[in-house]
Amino acid sequence: MVKNFGQSLYEFAVERETVAPLGIRYVQADLCALPDLGAPFDAVVASMVLPAIPDWTGVMRACVDALKPGLFVFTVNHPCFEQLWPSWREHGEYRTRRYLAEYEIPGPSGVDFHRTIATYLNQLVRLGCQVAEIAEPGLDAGPNRSAPLAPRSTPDPPR
Repeated sequence: MVKNFGQSLYEFAVERETVAPLGIRYVQADLCALPDLGAPFDAVVASMVLPAIPDWTGVMRACVDALKPGLFVFTVNHPCFEQLWPSWREHGEYRTRRYLAEYEIPGPSGVDFHRTIATYLNQLVRLGCQVAEIAEPGLDAGPNRSAPLAPRSTPDPPR
């Protein structure tokens, strides 16, 4: 069974706007063939979208064209950390192979596409964008680092 979580999130957002209006107009459309959305947007956010789309360059262009000038924020999995569990099961360690190639990654809810970070950033440059920040998540330097480790509730992966 494949569940389209994007649809339920969209419906939730539209419902919240109805209950507590903030002046947000939600648009649900095919990113590869965007309708006329009116005036440019101040920002476009594409969280975990680009890796799931075969024609991602057209989608990135549509996002950038929809906002000029404005802020385009997108998130992707770092390619080094895709498919860690299958690698562990097969080799007993984490391995990255074919890093520089683009290829399909079949998953339970569809296909994602492996691409390097440089692939995405170089496309932004080709589209005339200026990169303001590249951020990688990490632990807060506060209490998380000094707190004792909790006991594991699941066993370690097999060796």
